Amino acid sequence: MKKLLNYGFVLVALVSLAFISSCGDPEDPAPNGPSVSFNTGDGLITGDVQLNPGDAMAFKVTVTKGDKNLEKLYIKEGNVKLTATFTEEGETSEVTDEFELSGSGPVVVTISGINASQNEGVTAYSIVAADKDGLEGSVEVNVQVSTPDESPAVTEFTAILMGAHENATDGSFMDAATGTVYKVAEAATNDSKVDFVYYYGATNKVTLAAPSDASVLEFGSLGVANWGTKNETKMATVAGADYSSYTTNDELSAAVDAESPSGTLSNELAVDDVILFTTADGIKGAIKVTAVEASTTGTITLSVKIES
Repeated sequence: MKKLLNYGFVLVALVSLAFISSCGDPEDPAPNGPSVSFNTGDGLITGDVQLNPGDAMAFKVTVTKGDKNLEKLYIKEGNVKLTATFTEEGETSEVTDEFELSGSGPVVVTISGINASQNEGVTAYSIVAADKDGLEGSVEVNVQVSTPDESPAVTEFTAILMGAHENATDGSFMDAATGTVYKVAEAATNDSKVDFVYYYGATNKVTLAAPSDASVLEFGSLGVANWGTKNETKMATVAGADYSSYTTNDELSAAVDAESPSGTLSNELAVDDVILFTTADGIKGAIKVTAVEASTTGTITLSVKIES
């Protein structure tokens, strides 16, 4: 009987202890730190990106507090803090490696004044916000740096000699893709290759024209009226154009695109004139007049650059 009483006392004690434990304070929740999010906009990085060596980088973030007020914001390359220009909306800029934040936010800050690595590879960047208790929140991006492929050099033909429509010695037709000049009979069997016709007219004077241009048909001796293909080369004479600056495909293509040639002849040409053109096959190029003998039996000498 005594043992039964002892067991009873033990059982009551255990139940009481469980009850007391269940009535204790609940476990405290984990504190909330600040958060950082990217804002979009022209020229702003908002995620993983590929850049050229040394390219300028800019970010814009919104920082929102957690349980405690905000204290600072910084950007890291790997584990190294960077000195950058921090600009809070409505405030002046500050160049620092730790930008002071105050209050409850949210705060919008632009980070600039930093550049991508000069070396190829991937670099990790973190934008970190900290609060008064030292809790942090961050966003990360990976920047892939790679050297852009160099644009190929243009193909150039120099000293291309063409004869006017009554010149029996020198051809009046040019294939811009190869720099080949054809006489009348040769051109008739290669009409699909001819991009330019040279003539000297009473009105247009020294003229390079597309085979499709109506003015070419005024000169029956050229025989273009009987061609099955009359290519429509688009061209424009560009005042002040620097022919020597077109050294790569990209430079030449950019110059032609900026001019957007739409005509089919360039007339009253003179030495040093520059023509930008696009052939019917879509080849972009430039012509510089280097010499002219202005007559119906005269000649024109050209330098030609085309995309390689």
